[in-house]
Amino acid sequence: MIFKRKKTEAELSRREIIAKRRLAVNQAPSGAGESGRARQFQKNRTLVSRTGEPSGSERQAWRNLRQKRRRLIVTLVGVLAGAGMLMLALMQFAGKVQVQTPTPMKEESTSVYVAILNEYFAERPMERFRGLVQEDALQDFFSVKAPEVKTVSIASGTELATATLRLTFREPVAQWSSSDRTYFVDDMGVTFERNFFAPPSVVVKDESNIQAEAGVEVINQRSLGFLGYVVSGFREHGMTVQEVTLPENTLRTMVVHLEGRATTVQMTIDRDAKAQVEEAVQALQYLDGKGEAPGYIIVSVDQQVFYK
Repeated sequence: MIFKRKKTEAELSRREIIAKRRLAVNQAPSGAGESGRARQFQKNRTLVSRTGEPSGSERQAWRNLRQKRRRLIVTLVGVLAGAGMLMLALMQFAGKVQVQTPTPMKEESTSVYVAILNEYFAERPMERFRGLVQEDALQDFFSVKAPEVKTVSIASGTELATATLRLTFREPVAQWSSSDRTYFVDDMGVTFERNFFAPPSVVVKDESNIQAEAGVEVINQRSLGFLGYVVSGFREHGMTVQEVTLPENTLRTMVVHLEGRATTVQMTIDRDAKAQVEEAVQALQYLDGKGEAPGYIIVSVDQQVFYK
């Protein structure tokens, strides 16, 4: 036949189909159809936007708006977090100090303790933040500077950058005079000079001629802790300690004067106070039964009582 029928796609062999498609790709204009997309990713060619959207399109504008909103939210969260941290720091910072005591005190009295606290902060500036305060160190500092303070703590104040200094004071069980100064002692045997309670009924006459110092445990734990138990021990047996004398050149012996009795009791701090009180009470009851009233009894020796 002169005219040969053109083969259809189905009649072409696999090799012919591949050759035909390759020829079509090579003849296609640049950027058209699949060949255009294929040419976009050829070597040394610039990649175009996947969306192909112009920069001023509505979708691109919304995308830019979302990005700006996200940046604004991140900035706002950062500012709020910073403000919160600053607020927390101001709440913890002791820039101004207020004093709180069990009973109201005059400002000139509380100013002494504010000055002591500021002196403490001068040595430990980071502890102006309440969370960093070393309570044991603060207690020891006040024990030296103000021995009349029993406990000390720092709490939050009523305003920002303020703190409350909470104080409790030692209550004396006895007092005595040494030279031209009056000292008080609590039931732990600690001496101090400023008393915020009523004067104690027990008076110690110091005839030892040994100089006492504020803040130092005198009479061996020196012994007013011992004296505190002596006072309460006699009270349990219906006897009241009226006065205590420290004999000359010793702080280890005390002479106890009981109310309504001419007989004194000589005790030593080297023995248990409870045992000496019980022996003294038994001896006095025995002497009362015999109708005798010696000038003194001595209970400083275990299981033995001397009197004259």
